[in-house]
Amino acid sequence: MPLPAGVETVTVSSGVPMTLPDGTWIQGKLTFTFVDLATVAEDDFAFGGGVEVDLVDGEWSVTLVANDATGINPSGGAYMVTPEFTNAPNWDPRYVQLLKASPSVKFADVVIPDPIAATYTVLADPSTLLAKAQNLADVPDKAAARTALGLGSAAQQATSAFDASGAAAAALAAAVGDAASKYVALTGNQVILGEKTFNDAIPVLPATNPAFDNQAARKAYVDAMSAVVGAVTVSGAASSGKVLTATSSSAATWQTPSGGGGSADRTARVRIVDDSLVANWAEPGSTWTIAQTSAATKLQCSIAASAGDRIELYPNFMRVGGFYMDWALLDSAGAIAVFASTESASQPPEGNPALYPSLSFSYATSADEFTVGAEHLAGGLATIALVYRGTGSGRAYAHTSYPFRLRLKNIAAQPA
Repeated sequence: MPLPAGVETVTVSSGVPMTLPDGTWIQGKLTFTFVDLATVAEDDFAFGGGVEVDLVDGEWSVTLVANDATGINPSGGAYMVTPEFTNAPNWDPRYVQLLKASPSVKFADVVIPDPIAATYTVLADPSTLLAKAQNLADVPDKAAARTALGLGSAAQQATSAFDASGAAAAALAAAVGDAASKYVALTGNQVILGEKTFNDAIPVLPATNPAFDNQAARKAYVDAMSAVVGAVTVSGAASSGKVLTATSSSAATWQTPSGGGGSADRTARVRIVDDSLVANWAEPGSTWTIAQTSAATKLQCSIAASAGDRIELYPNFMRVGGFYMDWALLDSAGAIAVFASTESASQPPEGNPALYPSLSFSYATSADEFTVGAEHLAGGLATIALVYRGTGSGRAYAHTSYPFRLRLKNIAAQPA
């Protein structure tokens, strides 16, 4: 039987097939249940119970009376959707509220985890079904009523006792004043004296920031102000042993001091041994490239640093082939920023003399050194890498038999 023409409905559907996490169509049925009995008086229509919808290849569609249909009682609420799936058991019921303003909806757009209570409209006020006397004045024979109830004269009270100038009124005013001095008002301004202790929970303040002196400040406001000092944004967490260190002209971070101030030099080291020794490095041509092993491990090392710190490097490895090599300080994005041999971003034509690919020359070597700038820091770390360019073949060894080792030492900024 079709629904009456005047009753608004909503069609809810799966939209796309419902599936298991691996894409398998869900099989079974859904049952939509409103209340046990609902009415639409304007259409002389009553309905209730559940509607079963079978899933076909994971898809389904059903048209139901809108939860807010005109004249529906109860109004609002939601349909309980009970899944009975053969290949996906133990699903909990869900709920959908179908509103006449949206005559066609998709299940995934309206499903909610919790029920919504419907509101019943009282058709007849039960208070009018039996006569009820609010006061003795409503009773035709007041004297008979007092006698029947055994009240005597107790139900009578002279109104003069509550005269504004009488003793009762004065006592009432005193009680109101006493309460105002002992209890916290729910509205309006009030001055509270003395220290107050909250045992079970910290009071929750309004979601606004303080506007003048002596106003309480929320944790969120304090945290936000702690992160900004003047025009400098501060990141990281302050703790014992850390100092606020500038990373740019408008940013700083809490870091462990590196060198200086009489403290020991900071060091960092890597030992890389995951190269297969099977293939040479790829030919980069004229482009300087960060060297890496066959397992894609970059031949580089990082150390905690601050802008102005000087980093010394002490390499220990074996190489072969004709590639030009050099050491490079990387920028915050991991790209080559400064070459050791040119001490700038200018690219050296044949790399670092100490790494020149010919055994016919003698070498005089020492530790290379870089000075860190704010643009070279990523998360408070400076990174130095082995880089190469050229054609032909070659590589640096990084194997268990021939490890690649690189040690960095932060000797802090140049003293004034």
